Amino acid sequence: MSILKTLVCSLIIKIVGTTVHRLTFQLKNFYDDSLYYFDLDETVLLRHFRDAVYNVSSVHTQITQIATAAEQQTTATSEISSNMQGITEDVKQLNEIVESERSNSEVSTELLQELQQEINKLTV
Repeated sequence: MSILKTLVCSLIIKIVGTTVHRLTFQLKNFYDDSLYYFDLDETVLLRHFRDAVYNVSSVHTQITQIATAAEQQTTATSEISSNMQGITEDVKQLNEIVESERSNSEVSTELLQELQQEINKLTV
């Protein structure tokens, strides 16, 4: 379930990133249109435009970092899951070995008891 949440989060972040790119393009068009249609002071408009582009770029960078972190988390989660499965298999095999050794020990104990009985018969 965690991997699914991470993938959905990653997808949402990529969609937001695409939206940021579109917003940047629209800001550029707005800047060009404002200069042409409204005859605004280019220096003031340019300063505001640069601030807006900087902020959009900053948000885009943060979104990219979040998407990268989400992908890394997905990879790490998969690796941890795989390692846990390996550990589980190792524990199962170890349990089988211990059970087999316990059985061998019981058989050895029985044989030793029988041997002791035979030795006792001979010493009488």
